[in-house]
Amino acid sequence: MKNGLTIAAILIGIALGYALYQSISDLKNENVRQAQTNQWLSEQIAHLQEKLKTPKPQSDFRGTLVNGCKDDECLVEMGDGYNSYLIGIGVFKGFYRSVQRSAWGETKNCDTLVLAGGTEALLRE
Repeated sequence: MKNGLTIAAILIGIALGYALYQSISDLKNENVRQAQTNQWLSEQIAHLQEKLKTPKPQSDFRGTLVNGCKDDECLVEMGDGYNSYLIGIGVFKGFYRSVQRSAWGETKNCDTLVLAGGTEALLRE
């Protein structure tokens, strides 16, 4: 009977030892995968940080915001008074029309947009 219990205890010890070995092996493999993932993430972060450090070319954009930006309009006046013009976005209402126009001795049909409504600054422009 003692021999049977001894053999059972040895077998249980071997099974527990193998399970412990397998758990340690799995943890080592997981640690290696985690380290590889961390290394990849560190490289990606370093790459993004380098991109952010790269100086961006500065545009020569100088203008004056007209009446602030609203849901239906955001216009910037460019230039200096007499030679100024607007750029931006705005909502207006209108319709297309073909109109006959004459200039320099020629008469042609011209595409024309007739404005019927919109924001004041955009219509003024």
